[in-house]
Amino acid sequence: MQRKDAAPLRCRVFGQDILFDGHSARMVMLLDVTAAELARAALEYSEARLRLVARASHDAIWDFDIVAGTLWWNEGYTALFGYDAAMGTPHLADWTARIHADDRARVESSFAAALRGEQEQWQEDYRYRHMDGRF
Repeated sequence: MQRKDAAPLRCRVFGQDILFDGHSARMVMLLDVTAAELARAALEYSEARLRLVARASHDAIWDFDIVAGTLWWNEGYTALFGYDAAMGTPHLADWTARIHADDRARVESSFAAALRGEQEQWQEDYRYRHMDGRF
C-alpha cells in the first residue's frame, strides 16, 4: 500500500465478522504502523552499531537502568574484570561494592550528582575489583 504522496504505507489489518443491520458483514480496520516500524528499524540499526563499536573498542562499557536499578555491560567489561552476565542481572549495589574502599565515597557522590542532573556527563577515575579479587 502507499499513501497519497506515494510514500509506502505499512498497515496492521484487523477483521471481524459482525451483524450489521440484520445482515452478516465483515468489519475491517487498518492501523497505520509505518512510524512504529521505521522507529523499530532505526533502533535495531542503532543497537547493531553500538554492539560493533563496543566490540571494536575493547573498552568496558556499562549502562545503568535507573528505573530497574540494574546494569548492562558489554563483552569488554567481562574481558577486563571477569564478571559474566550469566552470573545474573547485576545491580547498582554490585557495582558499588566492587569500587575500591578509598575511592567509593567520591565515586558514589559524583555519580549521585550526575543522576540528579547536576552535570551533563559523568566521568570518574577509580579502582575496580576484578573477579579474582585484584584491583
